[in-house]
Amino acid sequence: MPRVLLTNDDGGPNDVTSPYVKYFVEAVETLTDWDLSIVVPSTQKSWIGKAYFAGRDVKVSYVYSTIANPEDNSIHGPYAYPQPKLQADKKLKEWCLLDATPATCADIGLNHIVGNDKIDFVVSGPNVGRNTTALYSMSSGTIGGAMEAHHHGKKAFALSYSFDSFKGNDFQSKPAILKEASKIAVNVIDKLLRF
Repeated sequence: MPRVLLTNDDGGPNDVTSPYVKYFVEAVETLTDWDLSIVVPSTQKSWIGKAYFAGRDVKVSYVYSTIANPEDNSIHGPYAYPQPKLQADKKLKEWCLLDATPATCADIGLNHIVGNDKIDFVVSGPNVGRNTTALYSMSSGTIGGAMEAHHHGKKAFALSYSFDSFKGNDFQSKPAILKEASKIAVNVIDKLLRF
């Protein structure tokens, strides 16, 4: 069973700042045998590249969201520590939220929260919007999270979803499209891991 760490630059389960990640988690949990751990920024950290906040303490919290209904906005938490009763609920997924950058989330997730020896690969994303061209690539927190994982010797995937319209949060109102995009992403990553 592949052991996977998920990070991103858009934050935890939130329909406004991070609308794609819940659909990706649902696809992973329903289509694969991956053992998924999630360590993401507690708030939006886009356009930050592979930055760190030097000399600053990192605050940690935990939330739990439903797996089967990504469009459900309800969460349990935040809590200062993992909640064993909620961890045991197979309908919920634990999210570790750090007041930090995507690169820091990958680093702390690998070295302190999950353990480097307990992770086979890292997925950073899915990002809201394209990460194409050198400009976007060099400033992308999504790519920064994947680069940090690679620096720790892990296979890493930076995943971005494009959208046609940003007006009126149109991209959030298409759950069928987000579910299908997530299924495709999971299948592509699964195939790439076999090479």
